[in-house]
Amino acid sequence: MKKYIFIFVFIIQLALSFAVDVVLSSYDTSDIKVLIKSPYNNFISFIYEDYIKVYDSKDFSIMNYFETSSKPFNGVWSEDEKYFFSGNYNGTIDVFNRESSILNFQINEASDNIISIKSYGNFIAFSSMDRGFYVYNYQKRRLVYKKIMENSIHSISFLNSDEISIGDSEGNIFFININDGHNQNKKVSNSLIRDIFKVNDEIIVFSVDGRISIFDMNFIHRNTIYLQNSISKVIFSPNNNYFSVLFSNNDLKVYSFDTMFSTLNLKNLDYKIKAIEWSYDWKFIYISDGENIYIVDITTGILKKVFENFASEPSGVLWIDDKIVYMDQRSNLAIINSSTARIEKFFKTPILFTSFDITYDFKLIGVDREGFLYVYDLDNGSIINKLKVSDSNLNVVKVSKDNSYIAVGGWDSNLYIYSYPDMKLFKKIDKLHSNWIKDIDFNKDSNIMAVSGLDKKVSLIQYPFDKSNVRYLNDFKYNIWSVEWSNSSNLLALGGFDGIMEIWDPYFSNIISRTGISTGAINILDWSKDGALISSGSEDGSIYLWNSKDSSLNSILTANNESVFDVSFDSGGRYLVSISNENIIRIWDIQEKKNVANIMIFSDGKYVSFKDNGDYITNISEEFEKKYFLKYNPISLFESLNFKKIDSLSLKEKEPPVINVVDELSYTVNNSYIMINVIDNGIVKNIRILDENIPVNNKVFNINYKINLERLYGKNLLIEAYDDSGNYSAKNVSLNFKDIKLQVISNQAVIRNEEGKIISVLSRGIVVDLIDLDKDRYFIEYRGKRGYVNKAFMMKINPEN
Repeated sequence: MKKYIFIFVFIIQLALSFAVDVVLSSYDTSDIKVLIKSPYNNFISFIYEDYIKVYDSKDFSIMNYFETSSKPFNGVWSEDEKYFFSGNYNGTIDVFNRESSILNFQINEASDNIISIKSYGNFIAFSSMDRGFYVYNYQKRRLVYKKIMENSIHSISFLNSDEISIGDSEGNIFFININDGHNQNKKVSNSLIRDIFKVNDEIIVFSVDGRISIFDMNFIHRNTIYLQNSISKVIFSPNNNYFSVLFSNNDLKVYSFDTMFSTLNLKNLDYKIKAIEWSYDWKFIYISDGENIYIVDITTGILKKVFENFASEPSGVLWIDDKIVYMDQRSNLAIINSSTARIEKFFKTPILFTSFDITYDFKLIGVDREGFLYVYDLDNGSIINKLKVSDSNLNVVKVSKDNSYIAVGGWDSNLYIYSYPDMKLFKKIDKLHSNWIKDIDFNKDSNIMAVSGLDKKVSLIQYPFDKSNVRYLNDFKYNIWSVEWSNSSNLLALGGFDGIMEIWDPYFSNIISRTGISTGAINILDWSKDGALISSGSEDGSIYLWNSKDSSLNSILTANNESVFDVSFDSGGRYLVSISNENIIRIWDIQEKKNVANIMIFSDGKYVSFKDNGDYITNISEEFEKKYFLKYNPISLFESLNFKKIDSLSLKEKEPPVINVVDELSYTVNNSYIMINVIDNGIVKNIRILDENIPVNNKVFNINYKINLERLYGKNLLIEAYDDSGNYSAKNVSLNFKDIKLQVISNQAVIRNEEGKIISVLSRGIVVDLIDLDKDRYFIEYRGKRGYVNKAFMMKINPEN
């Protein structure tokens, strides 16, 4: 029984620790650091900054994703290709089973960075910056050999199951028998031993200084060859007839092992080589610039791209009505239907926009590094207008709330204001800040601008936007990266490097409230349309939702630890879209505090949208899906996810209407109105308040509703809403009656107690105090007596009476 309990607990812990998306991109915004092929050349592993991906070595379709416990430094395959071992910066080795993640485990023997790791049979040998050299039997999960060396070991080679050759940072090599502990050593260089290979019956030692030392199996030195350049990386062909050396000057040379003569010299490349590996075919070598993979034919020197990275680094997202507008740093534009997560339009623009905003007539306003301002038509993907604004990089553009003005700023520290739609220069304020402008925003009335600069200042400019109307908030300790006005008041939110959000009253230049905790640096702020919440996208990978009333924390939304670049509320305030460094667009339900959909857009216009339950839509044909993304199942033992390709994700149409109204209202003689807002993803068909039915047939409904005391049935005001899909929602508002006077309008009004007995009789014109009501009766107080009176005998006294 204990065994089953252990398995159950283990599975629960595994599920709780799982924080990876169910769909993973084949492409990445981070650099490939290392390429490692499997022994039978079936697979090739890409080591990135925080994880490892495994691809089919023939067609580069993605096969596996391994999330490491620390930053991976290097790795090696088991001989049977079932396991991959990741040597990490913190000294751990993550052991990944390619077929089932339930068999993954971790080796914790070293205390510092794993420098080198090799496999042989059931063993792996590895070295660490703690100067330790270790041999581990991964099938039996136990350490079989450990030795602390004088210097750190940087290269390892199994000679057989008992003997291993290693090389250290001072140019020494060692032959070690792991059974009896016997070892020999020789000094072969004054520089670090880069790598050691056993080829046929010879041991080949490569030193960083370009020296190749050759030994026989008896550890007798046979030859030394000098390559006359510093060595960064060495690989051998599958048949061992050739080896290739990547030198520190970025030259790549191929040598015949028999003659030691160079057969190919690849130099003067226009990119830095980050990783190399021999392919499954002896004729070809993989080369990576960190982003793409190229293959070079060693017989001809012809270079060809075989793996193009279609990942895009994000630039921004904006939620406009029922559309989400997305842009990446290659200036690819996508328009996404927010209800279905489908991409409706995709444009490859010729402009490298640095910032963009959207006008009321759905035109994109953008700026670039060349100092140009553009008006771009999102209907047909064409440039409508292009203006030269500055000779410097422009990095921020903002459209005023009333769409009358466009403000532009950049590296020259000037502020440029254009009128819209005629695009004429309205004002220019020279040297508004002493360092370049970071962010701009207009207030709700479009008559005040807030501008942050990298001089740790925020400027306020009042209409007509002259320099004489500029004033500055106090100097800040750190730079402010985002300025955002409320949509419903003249309050200003600020956030930046220190991770603290502040809400200011600019008129009095004082802080209204500030967050009590410091998050990661704040990249972006956005107010909900009703002004109740402020979202902040943070460098720590989280989205923080703050109550604007007092800057208290409302909730935290987290998908991973990738920096959040941009956030934007929908018009109803229930949903939020975000984009982070890994270039996944995430749609969040603020009310339910959960992620409802994710959208991954590739630089060639392909996309996949998915939910956590495995439902997904894509414009990629099934035969090419694995070229773009991996359907990732965290617990493969149970096949817990049922991936299903569908026509539409139906993100929002199943949701009922959202009723935005206060929870409590003080009903007084001067306050008998209540503000009600109802929104729906589709159409709000009708609203029912008390017994009154109000036709709507719109997405949004706002009313300042007058509460009729005579029609109330109790102290709760029931508000009901229906949408065009038949969804229903309701909300009760608790009413508190204060200083409400009633007057008798009949000849006599009988007061009864709870038992129904008459306790008093009121004459016409007498005024009483309202305490409560119940269906067709008022509960009143008159001269110290309390009881019920029929509604028909009373009326409310209005202030004018």
